[in-house]
Amino acid sequence: MIEWNKSNLSAAAEIGGAFVVLMGLVFVGIELRQNTSAVEAATIQSLTDASNEFILAIASDPDLVRVWNAGLFDAGSMDEQDYSRFFLLARSYWLRMQNAYSQYERGTLSEDDWKVYETLICGADSGIDSGDGLRDTVSDHDYMLRPKLVEIIRNCSTN
Repeated sequence: MIEWNKSNLSAAAEIGGAFVVLMGLVFVGIELRQNTSAVEAATIQSLTDASNEFILAIASDPDLVRVWNAGLFDAGSMDEQDYSRFFLLARSYWLRMQNAYSQYERGTLSEDDWKVYETLICGADSGIDSGDGLRDTVSDHDYMLRPKLVEIIRNCSTN
């Protein structure tokens, strides 16, 4: 039988305290994992919402559809006003891609989700290979984009 003297009580208190600290760390780890999942979900939702707003803004306005398509496929034939509109649409596009890349670099956008955005950037149906116009705007916007993103954009435009 253990004799409960001052020394034994002190050791028991230290063991109990260590157990409480360990349980606290386990709880913090669980909370951190749940918080990380919530941040990742909020990030992808925010990016999806921004993309949907961009698409719907163009799709709901026949004039913007005309400007976007002319900008992608025949920007040289556009008048100054229409080219300015295309330029601003392209800026919005590149800022969304910048946001996705920034979230990827910070770890709040998964590798798989980033690959979707990389396909949007480089894809023949949606990105810089869908027409020369979007590719041509990269140099107009590259000063406001992260250098690594500009490198990704330029690499996919040469493939």
